[in-house]
Amino acid sequence: MPEPPISIIYCNYNNKRLISIFYFMNKKDLEVFKNRLEEMKKNIESQLGEVAEKTAHGENIYEAKFPQFGDTEDENIDEVTTFVDRLSIEENLETQLQEINLALEKIKKNKYSFCESCGEEIEGKRLEALPTARWCLQCKAKISK
Repeated sequence: MPEPPISIIYCNYNNKRLISIFYFMNKKDLEVFKNRLEEMKKNIESQLGEVAEKTAHGENIYEAKFPQFGDTEDENIDEVTTFVDRLSIEENLETQLQEINLALEKIKKNKYSFCESCGEEIEGKRLEALPTARWCLQCKAKISK
């Protein structure tokens, strides 16, 4: 497997020569992440379809489905309980879908794998674990505080 393109930057700091090596994602790597994100998107949309319906307000805006179990008091309680559960699931899945769509849009604009805060490239291992990562670990730690 060919090595990804790299950029080596030399600089002096306190009379010491520092070397920074940056690995830039190549087209093949981007295609792998794009395919993975598209598969994740299909999976999320499928899960959303089970608990919610698309609204007329936008392409990726959903509303949880209200179940119809019957007319008895117990069935009505079950309907409300199920609906509340679906609201939470729908919100979580919709957030995941938005993050996936943002990552796919970044791929189109050649901005994928770069931290939204500092502009540095996000570590490959981080993107493998979380392909929708928007920040490098250092910036994410600052944001989370």
